[in-house]
Amino acid sequence: MNGRRVYSLSVSAALAAGCSLITTPQAEFSVPDSGAQLDGALRDAGDAGVSEPCSDPDLRCGPPVPAGWSGPVVLVTGSGDSEAPPCPSVAPTSEFTARSGLTAEPAECGCSCADPGEGAMGCSNVNISPSCTLSINHVSVPSGGCTPHSSTASDAPWRVALSTFMALGSCDPEPTVSISPPTWSASHRACSFGGAVPCPDGLCAPVLADDERLCIFVDGDVSTCPPQFPLLLLTAEGVDDGRGCSACECGPPEGTCDGYVQRVSACGSVALLYDTIPLGACATMIGPQDAGGVAGVFSPTGSCAPQPVSPVGAASLTRIRTVCCEI
Repeated sequence: MNGRRVYSLSVSAALAAGCSLITTPQAEFSVPDSGAQLDGALRDAGDAGVSEPCSDPDLRCGPPVPAGWSGPVVLVTGSGDSEAPPCPSVAPTSEFTARSGLTAEPAECGCSCADPGEGAMGCSNVNISPSCTLSINHVSVPSGGCTPHSSTASDAPWRVALSTFMALGSCDPEPTVSISPPTWSASHRACSFGGAVPCPDGLCAPVLADDERLCIFVDGDVSTCPPQFPLLLLTAEGVDDGRGCSACECGPPEGTCDGYVQRVSACGSVALLYDTIPLGACATMIGPQDAGGVAGVFSPTGSCAPQPVSPVGAASLTRIRTVCCEI
């Protein structure tokens, strides 16, 4: 059983291997370790951000937007189980929302089997021998049937063999599948602040609060950020959920047969019942001599073993967007 679910406004944060982490409330950014050259670029970017202020006191000169990227925008972040925070007054227009930090646990899978129906199991014929010690097959009796035979006299020992369980059909599988909804560590909103005004070292950008970041973005999964925007955050707007379970299947019925044979006056709809001997037993028949048949009453009892099941599939991101931010 492997259904596919699609969740809107969901996301995964994927951090590049070997990256150090700088954590802000509810959001994780990765910083590629590019050595001294990147460190120098970050220092230069920091100096540029304060050395050439824009004419408006609420603005400062931020870094330029590299070719192929969009922005700049102000990124605000909230918890993953709620909607993204509203845009701040310095950047009032919402450009997009997304989430990061996806957790999608594997499905919990179970498998059991219904009891076999009457047509799924049966019992073999049994042989009756006129000796408790010797293997002498005297008469064969089917389950639920009657064999005409008049020589099973009383005052004589008679041994009844065991009946073999027979698998004639299958059991219905009963799968159980539990899939928890995906969760996220953070929700984000990218907010624009109007037309970009050039300044000596880049573009004028608003002075931001501690929980706001100046960022750029590009569609798709990009593993490296420009030096002026070194904090990488992989976001997405959807999750294509392909989690499920492998097929639940049942093995063949297995079990045992219980019951007895009984001498009857005749095989037919009206008959007198005489001696009864359980399967696998030996006894002396003491009933009348005029028995005309031997009837078999066998009861199969069985079950099917469920085969192992395991989680399959995964949750994959949709509408991925890479966001790169200033430190």
